[in-house]
Amino acid sequence: MRKLIKVSPVLWFICGLVFASACVVGYRQLQSSDDNAKQMTHQIQSKKQSQQQAKSKNDQGNFDPKQIKPVTPSDYADAQLHYEELVNRSGIGSLFIPSAEIQTKILAGMSNQNLMVAVGTYYPDQLLGKGNYVLLAHNLVEGGGALGGLLNTKLHHVIYATDFSTVYEYSATKKGIVNQDSGQLLEQPTKKDSAIITLFRCEGGLNTVTRALVQGEFVRSYPADEASNDVKVGLGLGVMTEKSKNEGATEQATPQQNTQKDHSDKASIKQFKQDKPTYSFLEKIAINCFSIVSEYPLYIGSGFLLILILLQRVTKKYS
Repeated sequence: MRKLIKVSPVLWFICGLVFASACVVGYRQLQSSDDNAKQMTHQIQSKKQSQQQAKSKNDQGNFDPKQIKPVTPSDYADAQLHYEELVNRSGIGSLFIPSAEIQTKILAGMSNQNLMVAVGTYYPDQLLGKGNYVLLAHNLVEGGGALGGLLNTKLHHVIYATDFSTVYEYSATKKGIVNQDSGQLLEQPTKKDSAIITLFRCEGGLNTVTRALVQGEFVRSYPADEASNDVKVGLGLGVMTEKSKNEGATEQATPQQNTQKDHSDKASIKQFKQDKPTYSFLEKIAINCFSIVSEYPLYIGSGFLLILILLQRVTKKYS
């Protein structure tokens, strides 16, 4: 017993190091959460299935911009740990920007949790390939988040989006940093103008008024099962089930006339690693450790030092 008491300060210090290391690992997991994990695969659907799914999830979505607020690292960690649940509840599509290495899900509505793990839709009735399809995401963990690398998007390169039935291609035409008061960027184009896609996130520190922005003009669309393998992987598209094929057979299909790919974009398309949509047991522990420290850093730090001092005094007493 006396030997255990003598080494207790050392054991406590080692425990502190292990805990601190876990926090670092959890922090790095959150930083890379949109780069190396969470790409769930979705089956290609018929147009009818896709429309029904979008309507159902849009009806349940939160489209009130006033409810959007800054989030803490603890909030972000909690949302990432529930990634699969959030995607299953609100997922209506996927976004893939090869030049920026962005690969994320499109979720119905802009609830805080949606914006922490993916991109959310701004309007409940917006449609890909029509009008202004607006997507936004939180900027988290030192530039992380679903659109963390947005400003790396190369102009005139392809932005891919899908509703799990059709693939829509946009050409990036504008990027930069704008003020949050630039409301015209959210407006619908006139009938004579091309449909566009608008992507933005916060740029800067807490409560910043600037936004990182990318816009693209609609180029073309085609059935998802006709997309190249690289694009399917980037969008997380699986194989259409027999049920989907049978349902889709009754719908009028438009044959794809132009299947030639843009060679300038093909070079930038990468095979993304298909990881499991959930964290491992140890990764969850690490993220929870980071979440606890970020929530109560002063209490945990002072508590650790206080216990270490007490253990040292007890050790001296038994020496």
